[in-house]
Order: sequence, then structure tokens, then C-alpha cells
Amino acid sequence: MSDAMPPMPPGMDGMPGAGQPSEEEMRQALGQMRAAPVEQLVAEILSATLNQAQVKLGRNDGDYQLMLSICELLVRHMMPTELAGTSAATVLDHGRLRLHDIFERFVAAFYRHHLAEWEVAAQHWIRWPVIDPPEFLPIMVPDVVLTSLHGPSRKIVLDTKFTAKSLLSGRADNLKLDSSHLYQLYAYLRTQEEESAAHAEATGILLYPRAEHDLSISLQVQGHEIRVETIDLKRPWQDIETRLMSLVA
Repeated sequence: MSDAMPPMPPGMDGMPGAGQPSEEEMRQALGQMRAAPVEQLVAEILSATLNQAQVKLGRNDGDYQLMLSICELLVRHMMPTELAGTSAATVLDHGRLRLHDIFERFVAAFYRHHLAEWEVAAQHWIRWPVIDPPEFLPIMVPDVVLTSLHGPSRKIVLDTKFTAKSLLSGRADNLKLDSSHLYQLYAYLRTQEEESAAHAEATGILLYPRAEHDLSISLQVQGHEIRVETIDLKRPWQDIETRLMSLVA
């Protein structure tokens, strides 16, 4: 794009309260428009419209403010940054946008919608079987716990792991499962065995989005089945639905 156009005259810049432009100002503005490239002219008009829309937003219109800020970045060919700059935009809530949170909430919502015969508990705290636990003992919060409501009592503890690698390099450069993920799931299962018969035989699942490897591994560990599974999120929705349902069949 060429050099920026001079500021548009008052009343044509999208800002309220500036009054109507004079005839001379209109003539100058039209001359500037004729000389400007079409894409630059469109960008200026859209930018002025966005400015006007943002002024009209209230304090409770945060979602609209965010969308307008993104539109403004696109129109003005600007890149967002957290460093000091000349313009300000609505701040993104990084906590809400973390992909592993989105993946976890999606899986929980999916099972709530599809499993009418199961209780689906997301981010449910489970306690350590410890008398007078010390202050620094970490809490245990599995992503999803599924409990059957009818028929034989079943319990599935499912932990989602949105990571780039489901297998890690071992000491001899051979690929291994992530030990920290296995230890975590193992603790979820073993510490709850005295709660009920279903807890004593609960199944644990580590669920990864497919990145480099397709995994479907089953281990029998001290009365518990521990499974490591992947799901290809690039597949058609019907395949994703079938895959998730197969995990709890």
C-alpha cells in the first residue's frame, strides 16, 4: 500500500460531535479519494466505521469490542503484540483460549450430551485417603469422571492431554509414553479404591489428540485397566463422534 491518506475532514471520520464538513473540505476530501488506491480508500472507510461503532459500545459489550478490535487489525494490516505501541486493542483472555482447556471442555460436554445413562463430572476434586493432610498436599482434579447410573456399576476416569507429542524420547532415543501422565492417572485410580467396588475396578483413560502417532494401548495394572488413546480431530465429525463413543462402550 502507498503512503497513508491525510485525515478525513470532520464529520466524515466516523467520530460523533464533529459537525458537518464545509464545501471546501468536501472538495478536498473528494480529490484525495480520487487519488487514493481503491483498497486504501476502502480501508479508510471501514476504519472510520469501526471507530464510530466502538465509540457507541458500552461497558458491558466486551465481546463486541473484541470482535471490532480484530476487524480493525485486519483492515489496518496490523499485528497484535503485548509490547508498548501506538494503538491499544482489547486484551485476549489467554486462560480461556488455551487449547488444552478447550479440548477438555469439549470432551466433557460431548459425554454430557450423549451419555444419558451416565453421570458426567468435570473437574471434580477427589480427596487423598490421608488423615490430617498436610497444607502443601496438591489437590487431585481429573478432567472427567464417568459413572454409570444403571446396570453394572462402572467408573471411568478420563484425563485429556492436549500436547504436541503423545510419545517422548527415552534414554536410548526410543519412544515412550509420558511417565508423568501415567503416574498422575495411576494416582487418581489407586487412591480412590476404598470408596466403592466401582472405584476399585475403575478404568483410567489418557486421551490425546492425534499428532504424530495413532495410539490405542491397554494395560492391566493392579486391578485397573489403564488405556492410552488418541483421537484425530481433523477427521469428519461422524468419525470423531464414533471414536469418542467407542472409548466408553
